[in-house]
Amino acid sequence: MKRFHKALLTAAACAALLISAQAAEPQDVLQTVLPAVQQEWQSTGTVSTTYFSGDDYLMQLSSLVPEKHFYTVTLLMEDTSGASIYKCGVFDPQTGKMVVPLEYDSIEATPDGELLLGQWNDDSPRCWLADDTGALTQIELPAGYTRLSPDSSGLFILSKIVRKPMRDSNMPETTEGNVEQFAIADRNMNIIRDNIDGGASGSSIWPPEYTNGVFIIQTGGTQWETGMAYRGCNGTFGLIDKTGNWIGRHDYQSLSWADQHFVARRNGKYYLLDGKGGETPVTVPMEMYRYSSWAKKEADAAQTHDIETRFAYPQLDITRAKFTELTMQLYRAIYPDREVPQSDKQFSDCEDAEIQSDVQNAVALGIVTGYEDGTFRPYRTISREEAAAMLNRLYIALGGTVDTVSGETYADDAQIDDWARDSVYAMREKNIMTGKQDNKFCPKDGYTAEQAVVTMERMYQAER
Repeated sequence: MKRFHKALLTAAACAALLISAQAAEPQDVLQTVLPAVQQEWQSTGTVSTTYFSGDDYLMQLSSLVPEKHFYTVTLLMEDTSGASIYKCGVFDPQTGKMVVPLEYDSIEATPDGELLLGQWNDDSPRCWLADDTGALTQIELPAGYTRLSPDSSGLFILSKIVRKPMRDSNMPETTEGNVEQFAIADRNMNIIRDNIDGGASGSSIWPPEYTNGVFIIQTGGTQWETGMAYRGCNGTFGLIDKTGNWIGRHDYQSLSWADQHFVARRNGKYYLLDGKGGETPVTVPMEMYRYSSWAKKEADAAQTHDIETRFAYPQLDITRAKFTELTMQLYRAIYPDREVPQSDKQFSDCEDAEIQSDVQNAVALGIVTGYEDGTFRPYRTISREEAAAMLNRLYIALGGTVDTVSGETYADDAQIDDWARDSVYAMREKNIMTGKQDNKFCPKDGYTAEQAVVTMERMYQAER
């Protein structure tokens, strides 16, 4: 560990601001670095210099609770005896004071802005909640659990180490090994759900995480397997709500949140889950990251213009949030030096900060709108006529001119809603979004991620 710390200090020094040549104690580092941070805050209202180093230390500041201007201070150093020190605290640059002293192994913020502090001694792990003043309330972990993390749901994820049957993928025999198991608890450490093997499926086992109103969990494992780049078990997956109850079936061999869809697999077949107990069989190819042959050339070109093309399943319908993200990527690609306006409109269901930011930009540009109930419904998929309307508004926001369109109508023109009709034909006129077979537009059909990427590339070529 000591050798690792030395290597990390050396590697990070070139990217850090050198403050002093030698600092024997953590307090010396704080007294050297933090006044400079406070001075920068007083001058600029922000903290832009976040790495600091000396001969024997590396310090990093990272935003913890932005609305309170709290920053996590992480210090890695060696003391005078050569022993490694890794500690965290919380700094307020407005006051120039440490809200939480540099005494903890981990610090995380809860959704309501409280601070979860941990000291993870293997023999006696301890954790506390701290308020804005640093006042502590100790948390008693349920018996056997040794780690605690806050979740975006307002609940907490507990973990413990247990012994389970384990097989190395390179060796035939099964032995016992240490694996991590999880539980979900409320603020008072009442267990809501335990015996959780992990969260969403992937190349390793991850803790459960609250996503789009539910948790993905894996349970029922009897055999764990480990390898060079893989760790998993034979449990099955399902969704649960915040009370710990199952939502729909929980017999899937894999279940993940991919491209803002719940994608599940059972007995070789794929399903989209609606998060309410329903499942819909997937009828398109599910080869990861593979575009249809007709879309590949334009998708490859879009990638060179910093337009996101790495969709796990490009042939699935795109969500409103992902489509909005693409529109803003295109806008910035065409106008890299132009300041993007931002609406002050807050949507109640856009909890992700990046989604909220892109949506506010797109609202200000007139590309997207929300719903009357104050929601944006970011994970709802869009139809072809909705895509045409947003593409038309994007085209205008980019400076394009839309003329009155005349010519042959689609065979299913009567199915196109009045609010979308002009946009549908305008995008056809610009060769950005065209119809399907038999001179049909199919306005109510879904709009896939690969179709969205291709139309962004076509608009880039039209507007550049």
